Amino acid sequence: FQKIVYAFAFRIYYDLFLTPRIISAIFGLFTLLSLIDLSFQLFKNKNVSVLTGFFGTIFLPISIFSVLPLLEIYFFFFTVMSITFYFRWKNNEKYFYLWVSIASSIIGTTIRYEAWLFTFFLFLIVAFHIFNQAKSFQFKFFIITGIALLLSIFPAYWIYLSYITYGTINSFMVSVENNYHPFSLLSEVKNNALFSFLKVNISSLNIVGIISIISLYKKNSNIRAFVFLFASTLIVFSLVTFISKAMPTHNYWRLAMIWSLLLLPFTTHGIYSLIDKASISKIRIVFFICSFLILSYSFLMQVVGHSFYSYITYDDMKVGEILSKEFHGNNSNAYLQRNGTLDYLNILVTSQNPDRFVIKLNNYKNFFYDTLFVDRKLISEFKSLNIKYLVLRPYTKVSIGKIKLFEIQKLTLWNVYKINYL
Repeated sequence: FQKIVYAFAFRIYYDLFLTPRIISAIFGLFTLLSLIDLSFQLFKNKNVSVLTGFFGTIFLPISIFSVLPLLEIYFFFFTVMSITFYFRWKNNEKYFYLWVSIASSIIGTTIRYEAWLFTFFLFLIVAFHIFNQAKSFQFKFFIITGIALLLSIFPAYWIYLSYITYGTINSFMVSVENNYHPFSLLSEVKNNALFSFLKVNISSLNIVGIISIISLYKKNSNIRAFVFLFASTLIVFSLVTFISKAMPTHNYWRLAMIWSLLLLPFTTHGIYSLIDKASISKIRIVFFICSFLILSYSFLMQVVGHSFYSYITYDDMKVGEILSKEFHGNNSNAYLQRNGTLDYLNILVTSQNPDRFVIKLNNYKNFFYDTLFVDRKLISEFKSLNIKYLVLRPYTKVSIGKIKLFEIQKLTLWNVYKINYL
């Protein structure tokens, strides 16, 4: 999904740095609106929905991922959208809402594998609701079967591609597992989605939404359906990833974001219930104001804590800007030193010309604190690849052969040179 959206967006406005962030912001707004509607479908209370919207804007899943060019915000939107329109259908019995829910789930399966789990359990509650309707068995059978086929199209196709390409149906999990470095049992528990969920929501105080879930569980069938979807996906995902080791190698906290987001309406419902009474006392109003301020503060501090460090530095932006100008009007390329880290990708993006970089040379291997020996073989390779610029780490020494290097820019993290062949 993201690749298709980017391909379309870059035809409208080509900026590898700005355009993806604009798209993320748009989908962040869509996610917020869907979350507000989900709150209304669950509680039928406009005040709770408004509170949900306010806290959603300063809550970690939306405020962070609305400015990052990552898959999460699209996954959040289509997951929340599918659940919201399921409850719209359940409340109104209009099948248009059901098909919107199904369409959202189908798109969601093309974004992240976690969406497959939400799609499966959403199908179960949809099938259960249809089965209990006063319809003919033939109608129930065909519509449930049709929904199952629609929801399984992309996962089945992706599993098929996995099998014919790698010889196994779960290569997408195996590839993650192969990149995972085993830790102690305690570390693996801390990196698990369930633990991350508890950590994120306890530190933000969003965990108080669990109290609302418990108090409302027996009173409302919508809440029971929501709890089934919420709990089953979180527990199954946590167990599967723990057993299979199919967990990311960094930023484990992001795995729990979708469940944290889904818990938010219940947190706001719990706060609003302090004043949603027939007789409102001054004590209740004070408790509400204090709870509102404390929750706002904890949300904002959590966002500040996670946004303190930027993966793109001033040096990355400066080097990208320099090379973008240097590339203009010619077909030259640049060699970019990797040295085992991923921050070189920032320069590919900020330069707006990622295809103009060479990151691997046959006659030179990257090592930390290495010396770049420019001998005849390397010069020949430079010429064959039309390399006229070098982007090197500041600690890399250059042993010059039959070339001259002109220093364009010297920064803390990168040095940029232009090659003059003799």
